[in-house]
Amino acid sequence: MTPNGAKIREQRNAQKLTLRALADATGLDHGYLSRLERGKRGATPDALARIAGVLEIPVDAILTRRPIARRHPSRSGGPTRYSLRPRRLAGSPDRARD
Repeated sequence: MTPNGAKIREQRNAQKLTLRALADATGLDHGYLSRLERGKRGATPDALARIAGVLEIPVDAILTRRPIARRHPSRSGGPTRYSLRPRRLAGSPDRARD
């Protein structure tokens, strides 16, 4: 298994997607995806873009060794973003009183 295929399989399994579901969502053949995950076949740039789009991860995360950062679900297709909860300030009106 190649590192690229391993990352694709890891992300697919983490999202509880079957190989057939990923194939349907990307428009790629499930046999091709299986060979890709097992390292028997190389991925084209178009195939990587489709897979990354469905898995909501950046393409370069598949190609590099760095950990995968998920895209914010409401902004899929854009740059990687992180959701942060707003901090409550002391004395704000919605803060519970003792």
